[in-house]
Amino acid sequence: MIELPSFLCYPPLISGLLLVLIIATYKWTFKSTFRKFWISFSQFLIIYTLIVGSAASTEIKIKKDLEKYELNNEGLYSEKEAAVLYEATMDRLINDVGRNFTVFTGLFISGIFSLITYFVLWGYDKYKRLKKEDKEITTHNPQ
Repeated sequence: MIELPSFLCYPPLISGLLLVLIIATYKWTFKSTFRKFWISFSQFLIIYTLIVGSAASTEIKIKKDLEKYELNNEGLYSEKEAAVLYEATMDRLINDVGRNFTVFTGLFISGIFSLITYFVLWGYDKYKRLKKEDKEITTHNPQ
C-alpha cells in the first residue's frame, strides 16, 4: 500500500475544493466588481494544484518502483532485495528534496503568475475605461 505524506495530499485537495466552490458560485464571483481577483485566485489555485499534484504523482511513481523490489511483502527490504536498481530508486526517493518543498515553491510560483494576471487584467480594464472616456469626449466636443 502506498502512503503519501500529508503535505503532498492536503494542499491539492483543499485548493481543488476551493476551485470547485469558486466555479459553483460563478455568477457571483466572476461577474462581480472583484472579477480580476477571482480570475487571478482561480489561476493561483489551478497552478498550485498542478505543481503539488505533480509532486504527489512523482512520489507515487517512485514508491511503486520501490514496491517492485520487495519480494516477501513484509514492508522491509532484505539484503537479498537490495539490488542495484533498488538502490538507485531509493536514492531517487531519499535525495529528492525539491519534491518535498513543492508545497512552498508552488505558493511562490503560483503567486507570481496570479499577480501578473491580476495586473494585466487591471491594465486592460484601465485601457478600456480610458478609451471609453476618450470616445465620450470626442463625441461631445467635435472639432
